[in-house]
Amino acid sequence: MSNAEKILIVISIIGAISLIFQGIHLLTILMPRFLSARARFWRFLSDVVKIRYFKRAAIGSRIEQTVNQTAFRLKADLPPDWIKRAKIKWIRNNKMAEFGEGKLVLRVRPQKDQDLNLMNALYSYYAGAIFPNTKAVLPQDITCGVSLAITRVALEEEHPFLLEEFDEHFLNNTKITDQQTIDCFADCVRLNDFGFLMGPFIREVDQAASTSRFGERRDQIPLLIKPMLNHMLNFQNVNLNLPESAWFFNGPSTSYGFSLVSRPPHTRPPVDTYVQRAQDLLSKGVKRFYVIGRKEEAAFVKSVIKSINSIRELRLVELFRLNKDYRGQGRGLGALFVVDEVLMKLNPNLRWPSAADSLRSQVPDGTSAIEADVEFTENVDSLQHLVEQLIISQSDYDNQWIFLGEIGNKLRQEIPDFMPQSYGGHNLHSILKRMESLEFDQRGLGPAKSVYVRIRKENISDMTMIEDDPLEPDEQTLVEKLLMIIDTNKKPDTGWIFLGRVGKLLKQSYPNIIYERYGSSSFKAFLEKRPEFEVKKLGEASEAIYVRKRE
Repeated sequence: MSNAEKILIVISIIGAISLIFQGIHLLTILMPRFLSARARFWRFLSDVVKIRYFKRAAIGSRIEQTVNQTAFRLKADLPPDWIKRAKIKWIRNNKMAEFGEGKLVLRVRPQKDQDLNLMNALYSYYAGAIFPNTKAVLPQDITCGVSLAITRVALEEEHPFLLEEFDEHFLNNTKITDQQTIDCFADCVRLNDFGFLMGPFIREVDQAASTSRFGERRDQIPLLIKPMLNHMLNFQNVNLNLPESAWFFNGPSTSYGFSLVSRPPHTRPPVDTYVQRAQDLLSKGVKRFYVIGRKEEAAFVKSVIKSINSIRELRLVELFRLNKDYRGQGRGLGALFVVDEVLMKLNPNLRWPSAADSLRSQVPDGTSAIEADVEFTENVDSLQHLVEQLIISQSDYDNQWIFLGEIGNKLRQEIPDFMPQSYGGHNLHSILKRMESLEFDQRGLGPAKSVYVRIRKENISDMTMIEDDPLEPDEQTLVEKLLMIIDTNKKPDTGWIFLGRVGKLLKQSYPNIIYERYGSSSFKAFLEKRPEFEVKKLGEASEAIYVRKRE
């Protein structure tokens, strides 16, 4: 073998060794990628199979029905139209809940553990349901924190056995690492301990976001919410002797005040005290007013709500249930009033423009005719609200006719410079006839005829959406109470007593009595159906109704 051939063999061996090393190096690069790709493929295939299995199990466990039932139990606690029926789509990756037409579509990844599926679906539900009109401008830590807290409330109400798993495992599995969200969740849980989370807090957050979303304060919404949260946390100890300034909050986007209605066993503030508090807060510029009470004192709370609703500048917009009362016990009752800006302007004590001026002339210069008509209509609507409250305040029994002249006198006491011409009529009767909620009765003939007015029965504001009054008597107890009232107050010679007086005296004991629960349409109808009473119209002109005990 020649030297040249030996050299070629050596070079070939070296080249082969070099190629082997390059091949090994290439394999070391490609093999992990191959193995990783293979692992991902098998993981994907396994995931698809598991998801299909978990999905069938979740559907079989009726998670969707359970979520809807649980969510609807809190419907009375949350603002109107927040709670909708949900449809769950089980998918590989969680996505934000989306609104469908009249319902929520939840996109949730199914798990092997059905308890975890329920908690995931509930959280997705509330994350999509709350703040439907303002979610886009609210900070994520607020929406997430509130959603988690309401989910916990729902579990505490319907599935208390899951609370420990929620606190110890679910919160970690959601991978919430943002400290602000964790802090918000903790604060919301504290708010719920005394009934403020699903009462004032969420409503005021929504109000602040709604009034700021199109203004220059849109980017400052987180700074607007924090002071409200701190303010409401002050009420977590009801024994605190809070200063007067702590009972209301005036912010750039919302202002609100509270009245915690309490009825101690022996001494209690009278109803007038709460009415006076509402009026005091109005004078401080408060635009939204909350009444919060306890379920076991429902009758007294309803009396307070009804009395505050007689303040003409306030309008009752919502009655709601509280998960807990302000002492952290049982359930609570709540009501939200808002200021009627038009009626505030008509209050001479607040130095607003006089109602005697033409309402259209109060519209600023440059306002279009259409805008002027809108403002005029709003003023007429406010007048209707005031008239209805006056009729209610003058009624001694259900559905009583009130002399129109009496309403006119009361109206002028409320608005001293009231003029029918400002509302497009030549007298009070011509204005009120345009209000569909009222009905009229003309008595007598010719110049001597009198006009009476009352609210149509279907338009009478009903407080029965608050849970039934536990202090309401049974029918026999009610009859015995009425007989005692008649015996005590009847005319000695005839035994008759004016029906309105009986109704007023009865309401001192049962201020929120509803006669429909006894199968009668009114107080008069209840008395007429009972054999113990005799009801009769006396007098030729007034035809006043009297009642006495049947002999």
